[in-house]
Amino acid sequence: MFLIAFADSAAGAYDASPKLLTWIVLIGTQGAIAGFSFALVTGMLSQTHQENRLREWPYALAISVCVICLLLLATGVAPSLFKRKWQAPLGAQHDFIIIVLTVAFSAPSILAVFTMWSTALGIRRGAGAPALENVFRLNVARARLRNLLWLMSLQIGAATLSTGALRAWIIDTDANAAKAFPRELVLAHGGYFAVILALCFIPAYTHIQRVGESCRDFGLSALGGLETKTWLAHHQELSTQYGLDANPADIFRDTVAIATPILTSILSFSLPGG
Repeated sequence: MFLIAFADSAAGAYDASPKLLTWIVLIGTQGAIAGFSFALVTGMLSQTHQENRLREWPYALAISVCVICLLLLATGVAPSLFKRKWQAPLGAQHDFIIIVLTVAFSAPSILAVFTMWSTALGIRRGAGAPALENVFRLNVARARLRNLLWLMSLQIGAATLSTGALRAWIIDTDANAAKAFPRELVLAHGGYFAVILALCFIPAYTHIQRVGESCRDFGLSALGGLETKTWLAHHQELSTQYGLDANPADIFRDTVAIATPILTSILSFSLPGG
């Protein structure tokens, strides 16, 4: 916010169109969400460390680096590769300020990805552990993954809204920019980040479910030979116990979280001038 306020052309950009204020407010909201998320994610990371000592941290770090590369590709850290066809609201300092804000606001999401995969990869069937202990660990891991997904979703949703607000300001100051910065570009921006969310969450969640299936199968094998009807009853009981049954409410919430960048992209079209 201070970087924006002290930009040489910020005052002039606001005079050209007060819609710049909407963008600045959304950037501030994005910063507040990032700060709140960072506090929560660091707490979850600490809990994960206590549970499994982050024994799979190299793999989680490698996945986080891949996500960083995807984010860099999306935000265009090298502005020279992208020939802008519209006036930058912050003048010569615009690209530098956007890069700094992107790095600062992306940090909690990158930490969330690391925590998500550290949690997922750290889950194993405890040899000789009581069934209830495995159930508890699996439920905690699922809940943590969903909380991290929503924190990332809120951050990215705020980012796509601010992108839509920036587009509204650009078009308000330069009517010819509508062709160079169409709505489809904002929608593509949201869709790209939705794909990143799906790539981060779905494989991690699938891994936890496979561990749950391993626990269930181990429990069934310990029961010995059973009649088919009895075996199916125990199979259903253990599947429910280990959280392997599809829950429509959970599926709906996960889908909404992943689709949030697309939904906020569409919502940004309702902003003044969008």
